[in-house]
Amino acid sequence: MNTVHPDIATHFENLKDPRVEGKTRHLLNDIVIIAICGVIGGASGWEQIEIFGKAKQEWFSNFLELPNGIPG
Repeated sequence: MNTVHPDIATHFENLKDPRVEGKTRHLLNDIVIIAICGVIGGASGWEQIEIFGKAKQEWFSNFLELPNGIPG
């Protein structure tokens, strides 16, 4: 059973990606979802969000693409 409400992932799918195309390793939607979950989980800053993401990578892989793992 998917524990994430589908609207969380789909809510940001139309978010315009300001990054240079071809110079990114991670999907913007993956980054946004991990950051939101990390902050809800108590992370305060990118380093803590990365630690949170790596600790929950197996769970995130159930509903995120993560083509290059957790962004770091």
